Amino acid sequence: MSIEWISSEHSLFLDDKEIGSMVYVGDTPKKGSSEELYYNSCIDITLPIGKPDFKSDKLDYGEFLKYRDLTPDERATYLHWLASPRKSKQGRSDFVRLYVSGLEYRFFKDDSDIKEKREIYKEVQRLSRYYGGRIYLRSSFSGFLDTAKAMISPSNYSLQFRGYNADRSLAATIAIGRIVADGTPLTAEQSLAWWRWSPQSRLGRTYYACEEEFPLLYKHLFNEKYPNGIVVEPPTENLMDRYSANFGRFGARIKFEVNGKPIPDISDLKDAVEIFQSIVDEAMGSLKKLGQYRYRKPKLQNALDEFTLVPASIRAKFHSFLIPELKRWLKAKTPNSRFTIKRLFEELQYKAPKTLTLTRYKDICDALTKLGFGLTPDPRVANPCPKFDEKILVFRVQPSENHTIAISDKLLAGIMEISIGVFIAKTIGKMTPSITKALEQVVRRQKLTGDFERGALTANLKWFLKNPPKESGFRKYLKKADERQKKSVRQTVITIARATGVTDSKVIARVEQVYNLIGLDSVAAYSDLHAGQVVDQPKSGKPIASVDASKKAKSRQGKRVKLDDKKIKVLSKETTEVSKLLNEVFGGDGSARMEPGVNKTRKATSTRTKRRVPKKKSSLAKSVFKGLETEHIPLTLELLSKVRWTEKQVAKLAAKHSLMWQGSLEVINEWAFDTFGSELIEEYDGYQMNADTVREISKRVQELKR
Repeated sequence: MSIEWISSEHSLFLDDKEIGSMVYVGDTPKKGSSEELYYNSCIDITLPIGKPDFKSDKLDYGEFLKYRDLTPDERATYLHWLASPRKSKQGRSDFVRLYVSGLEYRFFKDDSDIKEKREIYKEVQRLSRYYGGRIYLRSSFSGFLDTAKAMISPSNYSLQFRGYNADRSLAATIAIGRIVADGTPLTAEQSLAWWRWSPQSRLGRTYYACEEEFPLLYKHLFNEKYPNGIVVEPPTENLMDRYSANFGRFGARIKFEVNGKPIPDISDLKDAVEIFQSIVDEAMGSLKKLGQYRYRKPKLQNALDEFTLVPASIRAKFHSFLIPELKRWLKAKTPNSRFTIKRLFEELQYKAPKTLTLTRYKDICDALTKLGFGLTPDPRVANPCPKFDEKILVFRVQPSENHTIAISDKLLAGIMEISIGVFIAKTIGKMTPSITKALEQVVRRQKLTGDFERGALTANLKWFLKNPPKESGFRKYLKKADERQKKSVRQTVITIARATGVTDSKVIARVEQVYNLIGLDSVAAYSDLHAGQVVDQPKSGKPIASVDASKKAKSRQGKRVKLDDKKIKVLSKETTEVSKLLNEVFGGDGSARMEPGVNKTRKATSTRTKRRVPKKKSSLAKSVFKGLETEHIPLTLELLSKVRWTEKQVAKLAAKHSLMWQGSLEVINEWAFDTFGSELIEEYDGYQMNADTVREISKRVQELKR
């Protein structure tokens, strides 16, 4: 009897028992012949059959078997399984391999048509659902099905990107080859699948941290560069493959065709893969910060941080339940609601740190800008970092990737001017209707663009009224201001000062303080105050005669504001006494005077002998300058001996104490700012002492002397 294939249309019967179809039956091939390997599953009806043994203790490794080498009882067990639906969990793995080896040989080597190949493919696919999970059979099923699918339906294969576990099967190779052969442009999805399938693909750890965002960004970049797809020139070599049996012991050479046309071999098309790799590298670069964040802080990840680190081009597709809720909450808080930083952290679902750093607060402001909201105070305009229990304001802004767009030069100038206005107005201790009206006038005078900038300026004004600004908040702005900006600041100062009535010496002092920061002396301040407006100063620097100023004021404004000379004299006397007290306590000669607006200087002494401070006064100095590094106290004492210093004088003085002058000034100013809220030494035409800080030091000295 020759070997015969029992097709699905027939069935094999042994001893009146139906075994089933899709098996080989016939004489056992000669031992050692090639047929013995090919037809190892052939059922020889002449061999004895025992009784099924379902309790065999034999280990099941799914090994390669031959039907004729089975014992009679094993043959009975195997035939019993074939006669069943062939899906029992008790089915031995080696029996499954024996059966599928016959199907495999029939599919690849024997004379089977396309219809029969499809039947065999479906049968093996069915078996894989029941037995494909077994470790000894998993790869065998996968290898067979991938190649079989490529042969029976290459035109139906859809090429898709499947993440890290990319499809590197023969079917994927055929799908790419078909697209290339047809001259069809590759889509972003197809090019990404080809890149991941290619052995040339290079991955970084950013890929694994951003598996959800990476394909979205790649497709966006690809579509930007190739909106109509990319056409790849097909190679001359056609796809050929040698199949090595997964269940049996044979090999087969396969040609792949679609509708009679050969499929090109795209394995050597490296140029196309390099194009895809360049897009991948660009996407990886854009996602680098997000990947670093996820690797560095896996336990501290939150939706807002991740949302702002995701590239703007794909942010709309970023899935987060928190972001929509946060937007709704912030909208409800605009434009007049105030809340604490602690409440904001709760809404962001952050674990609040012990202290809020300026860097962290800036990050939050930047993140909210991308959502279309601004916070006041905003550290990007030199405002201080608020405390956890301090109230802040939120306002609507135009969503922006470039944070400087939301804080324009005009808006910055407006914020600085209302900060200076409130700085002066708050000296009288209360907000009168005239002051409020004057501040509103300053807001209206700013030439802003759009409602969101006006909203930002109004929010800053509300915050400044609740949290009076300090000189340090606008000092740098005034030092860098141009002539036009300085003139606008002067107008703001005069407007607010007139609204206060200009009867308080503290108001006059603060007006002089602002004028000094913009490079003008107190004479210019008095001239503007008398005129009720900004009076241009001659280039020579000499003040305009008060008579001329009065005439201009009378012709343009009508009613003038009369300054209180007694109050001004009191202020001058007060600052003179501060200077005397400091010199008396710390061993000065009393010749230096710290009078507002007067530029009295002494020539720096040429002696190299350090001043000796009595022991009692040295102890007092340490108490007064508590928190300041000891080596900087003598330098600070000498700096307090006069109002103004040149850069060379400061450098020489620091060298005398074996200190670097620039670093020393930073240390002293940081101490003063932390202790009194303002710097001690200001950079203006060299350096000058800050009168407010000197007064605070004087108060501390007087308290310690009691």
